[in-house]
Amino acid sequence: MNLNNELEIYQINCFFNYAMGLVTNNVNLIKTAGKLLKSGLVKTVCFSDLKCVYLNDKGEMQFEWLRPQGRKWDTERTVTFNESLPRRAIEELTFCLEMSFHEQRLENLESKRTPPHLRVALPPFVAEKDGSELYIFPWIKIYSDGIIILSFQLDETWSILFESEFISDIVNIHQKYFDQLWIHSEVQRLDAERVIPRAFERDLTIAGHKMNNREAKKLLKDLRSQTWLDFEKSLKAKGRDFDIGGNVWSLHEIAGSQKQEKWESTIDLCRSIHINAISNLIVPGFSRKHERLNEVQLWQGRPAITLMRFKDQPETKDRLLNKFGSALHRILLGPINKYNQLKLPKDLRKFDDYTFHVKRSLLLWTWLKKQRSEEDAWKDASTKTILLEHQGIAEFLEYHNMRLTRACATADSPPSERTLKNAYEILATADSSITYSSQSSEAITALSYFISDIGTRGLIQPSKEKAQWHLDEQRYEVEKTRTRVDRWVAIVFGFVGTTGFADLVI
Repeated sequence: MNLNNELEIYQINCFFNYAMGLVTNNVNLIKTAGKLLKSGLVKTVCFSDLKCVYLNDKGEMQFEWLRPQGRKWDTERTVTFNESLPRRAIEELTFCLEMSFHEQRLENLESKRTPPHLRVALPPFVAEKDGSELYIFPWIKIYSDGIIILSFQLDETWSILFESEFISDIVNIHQKYFDQLWIHSEVQRLDAERVIPRAFERDLTIAGHKMNNREAKKLLKDLRSQTWLDFEKSLKAKGRDFDIGGNVWSLHEIAGSQKQEKWESTIDLCRSIHINAISNLIVPGFSRKHERLNEVQLWQGRPAITLMRFKDQPETKDRLLNKFGSALHRILLGPINKYNQLKLPKDLRKFDDYTFHVKRSLLLWTWLKKQRSEEDAWKDASTKTILLEHQGIAEFLEYHNMRLTRACATADSPPSERTLKNAYEILATADSSITYSSQSSEAITALSYFISDIGTRGLIQPSKEKAQWHLDEQRYEVEKTRTRVDRWVAIVFGFVGTTGFADLVI
């Protein structure tokens, strides 16, 4: 491979995907949809069976059933929208329909490994740096088994962007500090309602030991009250209007960041704010006997990037890998490394239209360019379809990986008997669930490679043994309690036999 060829990039699409597993494995999607709409944060909710609930122009809740016309393996389908649907709702539902088209091609309908879910669009946010602005569009996908996928969509076109800048500004964007972050006020409010009541607990500790005296509790209460007052004051200030995608959005700076030069102004902070806001609206599917069931147990995140156009873009895979193979691997690794011999991972795409490479930190699609292709990829009518197909595969990989990862984490420290049994079932059927997860052999191969490369597969067997140990421990405790009860029953009935029932009653 030629180590000296640097990519000079023109157009990319990126979804920064964060997969999160809640403590609960049972979410009531209907009640969650209701809370999302009532919060004012969401205007349209689309379920996986294409039943939709939305708010009309009067703020009234309406129901819509989308019924696309066309066969499963046709290249296109048609759908007729109700005339009463607002324009914004049509735009969001169109995205959901296109994602559903790709999901149905991926999912194995006979085995039904993927549970029902809902999808919603959140208000966009803006990351500002040196006068330039990045418009980022968040999407949330909530599964009924308590797994959430938060996606930040970013589409960019440059006259030229060198590889080193691309790695630092896009691939490693989570490490980049921005001057300002502009986020919708309701997202910040929901985040504050979850964070402030638990704030400062870690600050009032010494070597991990809490300070529980009266003075510490009073200080904790005063700090939280003052923080809430400062937060309210910050959001009362006038926001800034942004024209994004033909819609005007009034966004606010992150509360407390005004006139601050040194603060954690990163995309990861936006991830934290959005997931706190959404998890605050999650409704568990069973009675809440345990506190904080809608908390995030663990999360993982990585970007899914498509290189759409770049300089000297070849027509064939052989030329692409020969000329830019080392550059692609540098992107997959993240840090800039031009001088070491690099071996590109396996290409998971079997057809000669693009390459698909997977690493723990990144999913990367690299397109080829045929002779008659447009210089501007967005002028090609099939571009959006292909990009959403990539995102469908990314969500497929992230869901199944998080499902296994959360089961491993639960086996290590089970929060309840219900979640432990569910984790053991997932781990015991891990191999079969991977094999029958999709009707696409390419997707199954990618999933198997993905969980092996990032280390999830190596955790399955040890975690299964831990889950079995916890189940045996619970069985032992139950048997010990039963033996104790049986002993007392034997004593009581023995006493009844010697004294007579009538005498015992007297």
